[in-house]
Amino acid sequence: MNKKRKKFRELWIDNEKEATLRLADNFSTRLLGLMFKREIDYPLLFKIPQRFNSPSRSAIHTCFMLVEIMAVFIDENNEVFEIARLKPWKYYKPKKSARYVIEFNEEDYFKCKLKIGDRIKIKKYPE
Repeated sequence: MNKKRKKFRELWIDNEKEATLRLADNFSTRLLGLMFKREIDYPLLFKIPQRFNSPSRSAIHTCFMLVEIMAVFIDENNEVFEIARLKPWKYYKPKKSARYVIEFNEEDYFKCKLKIGDRIKIKKYPE
């Protein structure tokens, strides 16, 4: 399998593929995220390590980001529980711990039609 393909996942809602996501699942990819990007060409999926089970460990920032994002917080039941629009240089802590956080540009977010209460599936990118 192509090494790059391992870093992608698919977002599914109600048995329909809604988006292809880039995976941020290690320290460096979670640290850099979407910083310094003038355009976001893919939504970014942050997989939060289970040992970080608290709202403050699920918090995100938009320091060094050049564009506004939509952040979608997903709990341990794969349910969307919070959505936030963030401008650059902001900090945001969700009300509860997240299993995943997805950062979208506005256009891609509205294409997906995600809303609070949606149950999602994250699937491996096809080989």
